Amino acid sequence: MLSRLASPDQQMFPCPDPACEGENKARAKFCCECGRPLTAGVSRSVTPIMSAVPAAAATAEAYDPQQQMDQPQFAPDPLNRARGCPIISFGFGGKMCVMFPQTVQRFTSQAGYESGTPITKAMPSAIKITKLKDVIGDQNPMVASLSQFPGPVLNDSKGGTKSKKKEVMAYLDKRIEELTTALPPSDDPEFHRAENRIMLWRVLKTLTETDGNIGDGDKMDNAVRALLQPPEKGEEDQGNFSVPAYAQAGGLPRDEDAENRERSKKVLNKLQSHLVKGDRSGAVDYAMQEDLWAHALILSSCVNKEVWKKVVTSFVERELSQSAGETPRQDRLNVTGDKQALRVLYSLFAGAGASSSSEFLPTAGPQQRLGTPFGVPPQAAQPQATEEQLSEWQITLTLILANRTPRDTEAITSLGDILKTHGWLDAAHICYLVSPQSSLHSGVDAPHVRLTLIGAEGSTAFSDLDAYYLTELYEFALSTKQGATSSLPFLQGYKLVHAWWLADLGYLGEAQRYCEAIANAIKGFTKGSPYLHRQLLENLKEFGDLCEATSGQSIGYIYID
Repeated sequence: MLSRLASPDQQMFPCPDPACEGENKARAKFCCECGRPLTAGVSRSVTPIMSAVPAAAATAEAYDPQQQMDQPQFAPDPLNRARGCPIISFGFGGKMCVMFPQTVQRFTSQAGYESGTPITKAMPSAIKITKLKDVIGDQNPMVASLSQFPGPVLNDSKGGTKSKKKEVMAYLDKRIEELTTALPPSDDPEFHRAENRIMLWRVLKTLTETDGNIGDGDKMDNAVRALLQPPEKGEEDQGNFSVPAYAQAGGLPRDEDAENRERSKKVLNKLQSHLVKGDRSGAVDYAMQEDLWAHALILSSCVNKEVWKKVVTSFVERELSQSAGETPRQDRLNVTGDKQALRVLYSLFAGAGASSSSEFLPTAGPQQRLGTPFGVPPQAAQPQATEEQLSEWQITLTLILANRTPRDTEAITSLGDILKTHGWLDAAHICYLVSPQSSLHSGVDAPHVRLTLIGAEGSTAFSDLDAYYLTELYEFALSTKQGATSSLPFLQGYKLVHAWWLADLGYLGEAQRYCEAIANAIKGFTKGSPYLHRQLLENLKEFGDLCEATSGQSIGYIYID
């Protein structure tokens, strides 16, 4: 009876530490002997139910150390967040705050681990402040380009115009040398475009180092013409053309068509060489010598009245006199040939103006040969031309510059439009640069604008560093001429973007000088321009304040009316 009334024996649990002999009640949280936290996986919220299983078996089932080690101790982490990740914050002036996680070992008494077992955890490391340009490296092409350009070129507070001009000329020489070294072989499809890019840089160099303006008929025109003029080939006695010896001695049939083509090529090349030098009188004399009376009459009409009278008198004596048939003649073969440059020049002599450029492509249709009103781009698609035909733009432009006529700048602009249509952008921009009277250089939203950033166009033009450099150098070249505008209003916004770019890469000193140069350009431009608007001034002032706060150096105050 007493045994029935006694309380049942309570189940006791051993300590998880094998070295400890303590036994604990079901609700105990710590070992009564060593104080170690008991296993968290076993619930002690309720009194365990008595079972008929022996105490030893129940104890083994309740606590299995190997089973506890196999169970996951942390929540699932498919993204490996526990490993940590770097944290980077960008600041003004090209500064970067960087923290990379580090792995450390800690000793823990957490349940499921043996006493003194180390575990590896990800912990924050020290925060480092560095510069973006140091992370990218000086070998990066963009960083190297930014560090080498001597900007700001105009209104730079660092030096005067003379010292800046020396820096500009040194930079132009270096850039031209780099492009010349990288020029592909002549049989490469990109050869002509690479050659045009080099020519574009050389034109900028000529505009910078030569006094005068385009179209002055003096030093500047002569320098540009000498630059564009193709190298002269060895001249032969073109007038004394003879039949090849093998055709005479061997009794072989003579190919009169081949002889005609060969002679025509030599005679027209000789005539063109006189015009390339601007020697119209010499071209007239040579045309009379070769009995090319049509050429002589056209050319003499653009020299003076006395020369034209002399040509007409010689023509009458040669062709209409009694002794006309007795004198040996040079025009025994018909002199013809596909001379694009001469076609354009003769059309200019006739007063065709802008429409004379339609003679540049021989495959032009009738509607295109009529030309379009100047300032209105042609709506019809231009005919496709070969690389060989398009490469004649250089000699064509040289002929026009060497033989100035009324409205020839319109023809040069129209020639640039043709080249631009066929993807020869650098060649087209050269044409626009040497015809500023008829080629509008302004913002992309200006009506009939021909170029904005030199050497690039489209929505991504602002990211082309070379295009920006060329335009800023052109602005400097214009500022050195007498009577020229000191700055290009539309370019000031691009300068501000470039200054932000410099600041983001850590070139804070150069960025602040750009800020000062833009402010000085705006103050010096008194005519007013839609590109010098209030938003530009506000952004410039905000940028200037950031530069002052970061560098501690004050710049001129930017007024906002």
